[in-house]
Amino acid sequence: MAIVTTVKSKGNVSTSTLSGNIVLDEGAGELRVTKKVGNNIVPVNVINETGNHYYDLNGIERISTGLDTTTGYMRQLYKDSSGVSKIIVGQDPADGTQIIAVSTGNNDVETELRS
Repeated sequence: MAIVTTVKSKGNVSTSTLSGNIVLDEGAGELRVTKKVGNNIVPVNVINETGNHYYDLNGIERISTGLDTTTGYMRQLYKDSSGVSKIIVGQDPADGTQIIAVSTGNNDVETELRS
């Protein structure tokens, strides 16, 4: 992996390697690492204002570390192969207390904690 271009700018600028696998998108405010799978380009890792997001090769987010955009609480979410959050480590979305919670049903763990 090599840095091909360094850009100092403001606004909607995108800088990427020649292969397009690493993109620094100043307009979107994110750094993306992508991978070509078949005929599709899927995200592998995205870092943006809400945190660090890891994806499987089907483009499904599997791990998210960062802010809950609704409450502003910090947490790590671990998701199943359909993208449903099953484990949360961090602050409870209901009241901000520290928790480790697991959803054993078909529901999203954050939804269960808020209800």
